[in-house]
Amino acid sequence: MMVFLNRENMQIEKFNDKSCWLRLTLEGRENRIIRRGFEAAGHRVVRLVREAIGAVLLANLKEGSWRYLTGKEVRQLLNNASTASM
Repeated sequence: MMVFLNRENMQIEKFNDKSCWLRLTLEGRENRIIRRGFEAAGHRVVRLVREAIGAVLLANLKEGSWRYLTGKEVRQLLNNASTASM
């Protein structure tokens, strides 16, 4: 799987002499690829945080907890699934 990083899907959040925080927008389950790519370039990845899955924002949802989807989220996910299968 190819992952392209460019200005549209990567922003520098903050940086200093010891670290840099990047915000990446990924289309799928590329977290392992991102981690390996940065480590191959000599940059240690300390933490990856998933903020959303498709249109579903995870917000302050704690690890291991859950919430009901809104009707709008269900429709968006179903719409995305039907267009992806075409």
